[in-house]
Amino acid sequence: MQNGGLSKRYAKALMEAAAGAGSMKAVAEEIGMVSGLCSENSEFAECLSTPLVSVPAKKSVINELFGPRASALTVDFLCLLVEKKRFGLLPDIAVAFDELLRAIDGVALAHVASALPVDERDRGYLVQRLEKWLGLKVKLSVEHDPLLLS
Repeated sequence: MQNGGLSKRYAKALMEAAAGAGSMKAVAEEIGMVSGLCSENSEFAECLSTPLVSVPAKKSVINELFGPRASALTVDFLCLLVEKKRFGLLPDIAVAFDELLRAIDGVALAHVASALPVDERDRGYLVQRLEKWLGLKVKLSVEHDPLLLS
């Protein structure tokens, strides 16, 4: 995160607005969807970030593309990012928003790299032990990397 502090401030403001509207999870999904689209299509992200395209044109694109698919709160937030010339922060804001949501839900992320395959029984055991140790729900991702034995 290059602008971590700024991204976190935007994410926190969006979280407060979403909490007031009772739509935190929906906004998280919508922001994630737009951020994913920008990751997959760098030309689209550049179009919304470049000063060569006017702010009204960018807002029009946002409203046309996301108006039918996202809440008014999300669309307004995306337009705000365009107005403030901060649309390039969207991926970092999405990550920070997810972190805030996980903190509210009491969920920790855990990543395990193992030289041997991890079956469902072992995975369940790891989750159980981590949850007991951390006192939080755990979302576990497992990576099988045989090169760890090298």
